Amino acid sequence: MWLLARRGFYLPGTKTKFRNRFSTHQVPREIFLRSTYPSLTFPSQNLHDFIIQDFNLWSDSPAQVCGLTGRVLTYEEVKQLSRHFGSGLMDLGLEVGDKIGIVLPNCPEFGPLMLGAVALGVTVVPVSPMFTSSEMARLFSQAQPKLVITIDSHLETVNNSLVDAPTKPLVVSITENTKSSALPLTQVTSNDGKKFENRPDFCLSTTMAVLPFSSGTTGPPKGVMLTHQTLVTNMCIYNDPASGNIMTKYIPGTKQEARISIIPVFHIFGLTVNILQALIMGIKMVMMPKFEPKSFIAALEKYKPAVMNIVPPLVSFIAQSPAITRDNHLSNMYSIGSGGAPLSPHIRELLKKKMAPKEIAIREAYGMTECPLITRPPAVPKEGSIGKLLNNLEAKVVNLETGECCGPGEEGELYIKGPNVMSGYYNNEEATKEVFKDGWFHTGDVVCYDSEGWFYIVDRIKDMMKVKGYQVSPSELEDVIREVPGVLDVAIIGVHDDRLGEAPKAFIVRKSVDLEADTIHSYMEDKVAPYKKLAGGIVFLQELPKSPAGKVLRKELKTM
Repeated sequence: MWLLARRGFYLPGTKTKFRNRFSTHQVPREIFLRSTYPSLTFPSQNLHDFIIQDFNLWSDSPAQVCGLTGRVLTYEEVKQLSRHFGSGLMDLGLEVGDKIGIVLPNCPEFGPLMLGAVALGVTVVPVSPMFTSSEMARLFSQAQPKLVITIDSHLETVNNSLVDAPTKPLVVSITENTKSSALPLTQVTSNDGKKFENRPDFCLSTTMAVLPFSSGTTGPPKGVMLTHQTLVTNMCIYNDPASGNIMTKYIPGTKQEARISIIPVFHIFGLTVNILQALIMGIKMVMMPKFEPKSFIAALEKYKPAVMNIVPPLVSFIAQSPAITRDNHLSNMYSIGSGGAPLSPHIRELLKKKMAPKEIAIREAYGMTECPLITRPPAVPKEGSIGKLLNNLEAKVVNLETGECCGPGEEGELYIKGPNVMSGYYNNEEATKEVFKDGWFHTGDVVCYDSEGWFYIVDRIKDMMKVKGYQVSPSELEDVIREVPGVLDVAIIGVHDDRLGEAPKAFIVRKSVDLEADTIHSYMEDKVAPYKKLAGGIVFLQELPKSPAGKVLRKELKTM
């Protein structure tokens, strides 16, 4: 049963106090939703110790594999690299609360370097290697790292980003036999590792393990404070089989499961599922530095992963690419997890058709940098749903106009409380106060839920359009347009219109140049209400601007 608590009466299992329903004083109704999954207790461990606790079982098994070269780090090698790197940071004088930036593509070193740092109470700041020097400079000016790790190919960008830094951090390159001006990683790790055993204690609930920055798709990036306790808690929830974790820990002597990490691990989604969970569960993780169709397809054929956690554009590529077949590439696949953005029903059906008659679970989960996992479906998902509220979490859905709590089937903003929510935005008290009110974190996402507690994403609040006074969801119109033959991808934004207030405008990527705007307009004629039609026009693009997580950068579309 899905637990609800309403002001005016209460249901068993809730903590809402009884209020006289005959009172003449009218108050807004309140409906609180509590997870029906078992409440968990969480260990008091730093993130490093929590992750490596079973490494001795898998010492000789591959942990991290380079998808391009085949280079392997075993679980013992991951453990030793983190140990020696941590000792090296202590030799360099880094202390609890200091920060290091990691500017790396997906590679086997990312995980062990992160673990070596966090074990000391040093905070890791993951930074996209695709950033320009000015974008990096904005992040570094906030984070003030003492050291930055990168590779030679990104060294010029990193150095340019630090030109105006008041205190220049040490720059380290992991490139083998580097000839650059950066300090080689081997010099940092050339020690006996003994200092690591005497690393300092620190407060798990206040010391940041990771300081990722929000994507900035609707505003300037903000540093998200994720403590050791927050991330350990998150991973306990993530790995709970009762609430939908389908992975089991690797048992030596059995076949070790392989996964492919194509989503970037500097993003919270990739970091959570392809670094942290993979290392906890004893998985062989194949790290792909970037998406390139030929190498990605080759990796699918070679490793034949059973489970993949990816973003909707990659689900779309797998579903629509004729070069990817069920028998040659997806024969072991039984589950695809999609996150970062909503997955369209059209793409879901194309993938099921490709896999038929083999069954595949397409599981959409929901989280964000500020709270890495919020909802997830059990082993058998409900189509179109992002699942149910996870262990130890509470939520309410609030009407955007009235501020009242919503019941089943009603749309509103999702508010949450839970032990895996961030501490706040780094050095940004004003932004923190904007999202935390009365103890509730305001997600900025419009959702609804059904009578069984399944949640459904409607849209981002800042993406919603107001057309002639009506709320219009871009994702609703995008799903309709994706049904049009010849449409590869689409994004909708609202543009100013003197008559309508806002008008929907479509940016479309075509499969064929033969597709014309009139075809789109005609298709939508009897599919949507008159005020939802594309009065703002249609623009054809070669590709949509997207973040590494697959989210459309709508603020860039607004400048076109």
